[in-house]
Amino acid sequence: MDGSVEFHSPEEELAFLRGLTAVNRMADDILEDCLERGLDLDTGLDVFLTQCARMVHARAGFVSLRGTRGPVLTRVLGELGADVFEAAHWTGPQRLRDGRTLFCVQLTLGRLNLGGLGLVVD
Repeated sequence: MDGSVEFHSPEEELAFLRGLTAVNRMADDILEDCLERGLDLDTGLDVFLTQCARMVHARAGFVSLRGTRGPVLTRVLGELGADVFEAAHWTGPQRLRDGRTLFCVQLTLGRLNLGGLGLVVD
């Protein structure tokens, strides 16, 4: 995996960044909805991952929550194409060996890092 993603123009990069911002907002909305509905952590995480993946037509993805001693709860959807426990620490787009792109973001609450989320698109 070389990890680099190249944009062919400033407009293409701007479109990517706008899309990333929109996905972050939608993920926040989904998380708030799960909390409002009183879902337990397992169910809430499943709903969160599947809804985030559905919104961007991702073929695979993961969400991993970390505690003080490492991963506490991890969910994987589809064939990720990377080690989920490594990818849970990545940020930004990562080019996978098969040509797909894994978009990763850290899940934070203030300064507290709660884990990572990644979605794979073609």
